Amino acid sequence: MKRLSTLIMLLLAIHAMAQEPDQPLQRGRVVTNGLLNNWFVQAGVQWNENGVWKPFQGKVAVGKWWSPSVGTRAALTGLQGNCDALSIASFREGGCVLYPTKDHFSHLTISGDVLFNLTNIFMGYQDDRLWNFIPFAGPAVARNCSSGDYALGLQLGLLNTFRLNRRLSAHLEVGWQRLEASFADRWAQSRWGNHARRCYAEVGLTLNIGKQTGWQKAPDVEAVRLSYEAEIEALNAQLEDANAEIERLSGEE
Repeated sequence: MKRLSTLIMLLLAIHAMAQEPDQPLQRGRVVTNGLLNNWFVQAGVQWNENGVWKPFQGKVAVGKWWSPSVGTRAALTGLQGNCDALSIASFREGGCVLYPTKDHFSHLTISGDVLFNLTNIFMGYQDDRLWNFIPFAGPAVARNCSSGDYALGLQLGLLNTFRLNRRLSAHLEVGWQRLEASFADRWAQSRWGNHARRCYAEVGLTLNIGKQTGWQKAPDVEAVRLSYEAEIEALNAQLEDANAEIERLSGEE
């Protein structure tokens, strides 16, 4: 009878494991991904509203989402800009030397942004969401390739992404950028006294790269614990019923 009781216990345990339900998931919480996951590249065309920039320029960027809410990216923009009518070559005691500039200059700007996905922050992560609203801000450094000057700056803006499929999204970005006056080959006694500023709008595509492009939702550990406790209690009840049946059959013998 003991062997029979043990056999019944094993059969009940195997049955319970086979009937194990799907693990419940926590709303708004995900499993952290590795370093090689959730990278993206972007390419776009910008239209400049004002400033010393030409109306259009291009941009390429690479970035990573460290969580569904926070990411970083590095971007390279550039093409041509318009010089000011006069540049200040150097400052001397009691004055400065002015000389005329060319009509345009070539330039490159490298910027680093921190991205905040407000849609995921306030509405929770959803892998197939159509639209994401993402403010960003960060520093920038520009090079006037014609004069060899460098200029520091900053930028901020709003990035909107529109999901096309698991890998590809279209994006619309609007932003504001501010650089030191040396960017336009015009120097002031205080470098931050005059600035080159622009507002821009950008359209382009974002490609998600890497083995994993989304986030796995985290299991609800407390719910899993309660589920297993309920399974154990049910198994114990079945075992008690089986032992009672064994005792009844033994008594009949």
